Amino acid sequence: MEQQLFEQFFRAAPPEIDVEAVWREWRALRSPYDINSRHLPLPVWARRSFTESGEQAWSILADDLEQFDPNKAFCIYIHIPFCARRCSFCDCYSFPLNRHRERHIKDYVGLLDQEMRLWGALGTLAQRPVSTVHFGGGTPPFLGADAFSRVVQSCQQCFQAGSHTEWALESTSSELTDEIVDTLDSLGFTRLHIGVQTLEDPVREHINRQEPAAVVLNKISRAVNRGWIVSVDMIVGLPGQTLGGLLSDLKTLAGAGVDGFSLYELQVSHRNRRFAEQYHLDDQPRLINYFFMQAASRYLMALGYRKTLFNHYARERDTNLYFTFPERGEDCLALGTIADGMFGDYHYRHPTYAAYCRGVTGVFPGLQGGLRRNALENRLQPLTTALMAGRVSSKLLIDSVGPILARRWRELALLAEAPHADDLHLTGSGSWFVGNMISQLVEQAPPG
Repeated sequence: MEQQLFEQFFRAAPPEIDVEAVWREWRALRSPYDINSRHLPLPVWARRSFTESGEQAWSILADDLEQFDPNKAFCIYIHIPFCARRCSFCDCYSFPLNRHRERHIKDYVGLLDQEMRLWGALGTLAQRPVSTVHFGGGTPPFLGADAFSRVVQSCQQCFQAGSHTEWALESTSSELTDEIVDTLDSLGFTRLHIGVQTLEDPVREHINRQEPAAVVLNKISRAVNRGWIVSVDMIVGLPGQTLGGLLSDLKTLAGAGVDGFSLYELQVSHRNRRFAEQYHLDDQPRLINYFFMQAASRYLMALGYRKTLFNHYARERDTNLYFTFPERGEDCLALGTIADGMFGDYHYRHPTYAAYCRGVTGVFPGLQGGLRRNALENRLQPLTTALMAGRVSSKLLIDSVGPILARRWRELALLAEAPHADDLHLTGSGSWFVGNMISQLVEQAPPG
């Protein structure tokens, strides 16, 4: 039955996709790497409980930051949880503002300003160079030009974020109005992450996207013509999606000048459960999503993109600074509700919206809790970072996990030899299972 499903799915695959290689990778998989058991990489705080309360975490971070090198770069993530409407397929932590919109925006912008000033007073953080400021959500432009500009100005006042900093923003195309785009340009933004998800208009209707594909492409072209780096998010597992449609979308977007693609599987949670039930997504074989990801990955590489993260494919100028900060050994200052950051080996997280709004005071940035990586997690951190980046040296792999697990991952076709040097790279299966691989590291790595 599964072989029949494979043959049916790939029967019209273009020559750019090595169908036989996909077949070999899929058939090489064995327990515990079952397609249905796949999960995304888990942050430390999701694998085990916080060891400190928010107040204790803040005190620890205040002491730690006194010791950090004032010349060491760090990145900033700012979470904006608001949207104009909630897309039915979305499982992100975000919510629409209908009533009291202006009050919520004003209050939240004020809390972000207050939090930035608290962090800026710690150690040498205000003097350290900022590599990138990344706005995520939600839909950050929903704040409107004036409120959004105030957040940027607060960041510039509190930290060394200026012309040397890459300013990046996540958004839907519908929020990229002329006013917002002009505002972003004037503020120094040079990078856009656009949640395209699909260009198939019938599928866009299923997921309640407001703009047709032609309008989305027009906005992408205008951003590209401004010289901005444009990255798009694409989702597999949407109702009505076809292989031909997905590959056509990738080719069209590449032709429009898109610099990077992030590939995601549709995640089902309590936030989009009704959508999943409406389209009977639980009844669909998850194996289909694995095939979609394999096909999309190989097609993007055939189009000249390279894998720079386990799920991101980029052209040369797309350095994707926020998502790759661990490779550079940078810290991450995270601000706003549910945002999680790290300094050195200490990780912290903010609570959900209502608790965050209640928690921020003149002396406390409303943290939920924190924890320090243990000895095993610190030892495995270089390998975890390398796996997330999609490539790892054989020596690092064997030194970290020993030859047995290293050999096992190669036998399962999760890792394969790179075209040159001594590196290994994540295969399509490895990209699908990288979260499981990291979990297995923590569970099975030899002591020492």
